Amino acid sequence: MRFFLHSVWPIPFGSILLGTLLAGCVAFEPAVQSKVETVDERPSVAIVPFRFDLEITRLSAVKTVEGALSSEEESALLAESLREIQQGARWVFVSRLATGQGFRIIPLADTDALAEDLQMKPNELPNETQLTEFRRRLGADLVVAWSILGYGEIRWPWLTAGAVADLSAGTIALGRATAWNPIGILPMQASKC
Repeated sequence: MRFFLHSVWPIPFGSILLGTLLAGCVAFEPAVQSKVETVDERPSVAIVPFRFDLEITRLSAVKTVEGALSSEEESALLAESLREIQQGARWVFVSRLATGQGFRIIPLADTDALAEDLQMKPNELPNETQLTEFRRRLGADLVVAWSILGYGEIRWPWLTAGAVADLSAGTIALGRATAWNPIGILPMQASKC
């Protein structure tokens, strides 16, 4: 009994350590509070509507689709889903920026209206002339324009790293449990591949 407990204890410890390391990839640092007391002295920020830096042509690339849709329905739902994604990303950015209270954020409705007035093309970042107009018309000290580089896809390096980590953890766990007996390890790991 003592041998079993001695040989298995690293498994939960390793799992907790791996989970902590992976969870650290998505954690936000606490926002640093602004030391500027007067709101009027804080720099103003205009946040241009976010754009996609990739072409998404199918609804199933960003959302689960139940049943068959006509091409008109799919294109309408795709446009709506992409707007929701862009607005959600923008909201997360604005909320994180506002948490520190270091900026005056120009109302998004004003920024959106000016983007339409300047006839900004969908999925293109503003050019220098448009950025100058944002600063001039809105009185912004800073104009933020972002592109969403990828959505709804898993990049192959991340997929490969995840598969290698899963296979390694399984091999180590089985190896420790079977005293590194290849007859116990190989069939189980081969079934994963």
